[in-house]
Amino acid sequence: MQSDVFAITPSSDDNFYFASATATGTISLLKSTPSRNGAGYKVAVQNSAGDDSDTDYNISGFVVGDLGGSTVTETLAGGESAVTVFTTNYFAEVTNFEVDSGTSVGTIQVGFGGDNTIALPRTRIKAFNYAAATASGSITVTRDDDSTLPILEITSPAGIVQSSHLTIPENGVLTTGSNTNNFAIVTLTNITSLTLYCG
Repeated sequence: MQSDVFAITPSSDDNFYFASATATGTISLLKSTPSRNGAGYKVAVQNSAGDDSDTDYNISGFVVGDLGGSTVTETLAGGESAVTVFTTNYFAEVTNFEVDSGTSVGTIQVGFGGDNTIALPRTRIKAFNYAAATASGSITVTRDDDSTLPILEITSPAGIVQSSHLTIPENGVLTTGSNTNNFAIVTLTNITSLTLYCG
């Protein structure tokens, strides 16, 4: 029996959660869910007008792969001016963002993506489309508990502009192992665009 299939295209948005402004205490989020079907991204924070390296941000929400539905809070150290810092966790939904010390030193923006990765929950990758520039590139899928052995790796050769579609035989590639709280990380290197078909 064929299960439901969904498409996901990795993206980024610098101001998805909070547009450029000075932040004080707990901020009002513009949006909370950066993707559908349980996928998620690292939260990205950039200070465009000041040094926030002595400032901590407390970011709460639901992370990719956690089937228990528990809220996770990560403390992220701020960066220097024009430096983007990323959470360790991949958030499927952000519910709260707080400037720990009270007020950011300068203007910050809070978004997602920008590090060319996206996390997928337990699913099967059944097909994908991608476009690549002339530089050599790759699409690598690894499990969060074993980054040394990719479960899927596609190489785009150098020297040509390439657009390809690939359907994976049978039931596709399962993104997680026996641990139901695992998730997979898709990393793009010199890939212009990618659409994954999962289900």
